[in-house]
Amino acid sequence: MTRSFTSAVTLEDALAALGSGARPVAGGTDLVVGARQGKAALPEAIVAIDRIESLGGIVEVDGSLRLGALATHEEIVANDVIRERFSALADASAIVGSHATRAHGTIGGNVMNASPAMDTGGPLLCFGATAALRSAAGERAVPLGELWTGPGTTVADPGELLEGIDLPAPQPMTGSAYVRLEYRRQMEIAIVGATAVVTLDAGSVTDARIAITALAPTIRRVPADHRRPRIGRVPSGHGSGDRTARDRRSARACSGRERSHPRQRCNAQSYSRSDLMTVSATLNVNGTPYSVELDPHMSLLEAVRTVIGLTGSKEGCDDSECGACMMLLDGKPVNSCSYLALQADGRDVTTVEGLADGDELVPLQRAFLEQGGVQCGFCTPGMLISATALLRANPDPSDEDVCIALSGNLCRCTGYAGIVRAVRGVSAAGTAV
Repeated sequence: MTRSFTSAVTLEDALAALGSGARPVAGGTDLVVGARQGKAALPEAIVAIDRIESLGGIVEVDGSLRLGALATHEEIVANDVIRERFSALADASAIVGSHATRAHGTIGGNVMNASPAMDTGGPLLCFGATAALRSAAGERAVPLGELWTGPGTTVADPGELLEGIDLPAPQPMTGSAYVRLEYRRQMEIAIVGATAVVTLDAGSVTDARIAITALAPTIRRVPADHRRPRIGRVPSGHGSGDRTARDRRSARACSGRERSHPRQRCNAQSYSRSDLMTVSATLNVNGTPYSVELDPHMSLLEAVRTVIGLTGSKEGCDDSECGACMMLLDGKPVNSCSYLALQADGRDVTTVEGLADGDELVPLQRAFLEQGGVQCGFCTPGMLISATALLRANPDPSDEDVCIALSGNLCRCTGYAGIVRAVRGVSAAGTAV
């Protein structure tokens, strides 16, 4: 089968492509990474749904929420209603991947990937979420507990697309939280995760919903008879309100784990370029438009490095783990090794080469040199991109803010102290980036 790529701009376009056998991709943080890890090859026919406006957004109606399938984890964490009334979901989205993952990874992709270790699954299950599925034949609503049938599998038909996720309004005096056991504070998959959604009435617990993540083929609610002994009075001095995700989370950028190189896992992905079709596209990189011909499976990193010839961004893990490939896409950080190049057609891409002012280093680059934030230099382009995104969004970050923002970037040389000093120094100087 010849590879094909379609960029849908309407729901009808997407459904037509699905009816012809295409597979959808939004942020690509699950689908593309899964292919890199050898779980399943990328589909021959791909339909990108990330430009369908009707699939985006977070809408509140009478206390209930509709999460558009394209709502990103970044948008979920920033939403005031979710942080106040569905805070377990904010807790979970706040620790999905890195800042680059959260900027482009969608709740719809997370749910339909059906990983039993997904962080958002437990909160959605405890809140009674329902998946709204749409096909050319009509639409249907499926409770999440019935949607997932096993790791990576759902009851959705090949021609069905997730439109959104509906959350009913929680009862008054309901609080919630999500926590997980992990080796790293960011860029980690849960060893085990736990969600609790608790409702109080006059100081007593009247309902408690608990879900466990990563211990079974699908995320499961704890049966009611296992929870009954916990219903009762709340000890004095214990508040019933929720804390926000940021209140609970701090991140250490200095931890990591060794993984086998993706090239050792993905030999089945190799192919001959001469056998593949290409698609015409325009990549706007550092303010310059490039007319290119791209294979539908080519990553943005490969296109920028091998087709355009800008080699500042590096390939480290090829798995969205190390951050060496980081670029800005429409101003937001993206792991370019796991983002399909054709999805960037017509969008603004910034690489490390685009940060400098001609031949002059910008203050952030100079600060990295002066503060010892550069040694071998392999991770530096990605670090600079992540730090630039942080300082543009938050000109006065704390040390913790810097560590969280750089948690998706691994460095094996510096120990991170010089990098943090460099970012904080530019911030203290009030220098624009």
